[in-house]
Amino acid sequence: MKLSYDAIKSFKINSIDEKNIGKIDDFLFNDLTYEIKHLVLRCGNWLTGDYVLVRPSNLIAIHPERREIDIGLTKIEIEAHPSRSSAETASDFAKTLKDLRFSRDYALSNAYTAFAGWGHVSTPLRDYSPDLTSFEERTNDSIEQFSFRDSNHLRSCEELSGYKLLDYNRKEVGNVDELILDIASGKLQYLVANTGSWLKNKLFLVSTDWINRIDAGTHTIELSLKKDRIEECPHYEQSAPINANQETILHDFYGRPYYWRASSTYNIGKQDRSNVQKNKKEKQQHVY
Repeated sequence: MKLSYDAIKSFKINSIDEKNIGKIDDFLFNDLTYEIKHLVLRCGNWLTGDYVLVRPSNLIAIHPERREIDIGLTKIEIEAHPSRSSAETASDFAKTLKDLRFSRDYALSNAYTAFAGWGHVSTPLRDYSPDLTSFEERTNDSIEQFSFRDSNHLRSCEELSGYKLLDYNRKEVGNVDELILDIASGKLQYLVANTGSWLKNKLFLVSTDWINRIDAGTHTIELSLKKDRIEECPHYEQSAPINANQETILHDFYGRPYYWRASSTYNIGKQDRSNVQKNKKEKQQHVY
């Protein structure tokens, strides 16, 4: 299931012991894998800090029909998580995580828990072996490695809104209009882009797999796509949910591998077949 970032932000949060304790204010994602690493909850007056950080593996269920999210934590447990004030931006919050000494429970549960979608998973990560060191050494090492590995590449979903999109040749092709999350994988899967006046405000989808670089300094996102291909790409209709057929057509158009098939290879869509020889060099460089 794919849900828009704006839609999820409007959902009510339910803890184990109380309903409607707040809403999601932001998601922090890893800019290498685009996996959602943390949820930033806005919990209102009952919490000392205005915002609190919660890991995705604490999510029990998402109910789109009720516009609610169930979290497997009590209010007391949520209070123990890292928090920030309303005066601190999400970007600043992400930066401070690099130096933050997480609580032992929060750090360890992230270091030893693999994330595979919105829900609880308890598969240990391979790079932490309980047989190599003592528990105390593992604990300290995990906190340090988690802080460095995750926080060095954290970015805010909220602040991507309005970023300019640049094609492979750094030509401007539009702005970020919306974000789409894949609930099954817990990943920021697509950017919804608006071309602006150069193409009559056409909306189109860009997979995060096709992003070369995000530059927070210039508020730009560099793509591995070319402007002339974007001009011909399938139009995105916001009122309709993204389905498998739409995703297949999009990936075939650009000749890109299906992310839902780990072993998939680059596929050349019908619109590209007549120009195979002409674009051979481009395809070898994965530029479309």
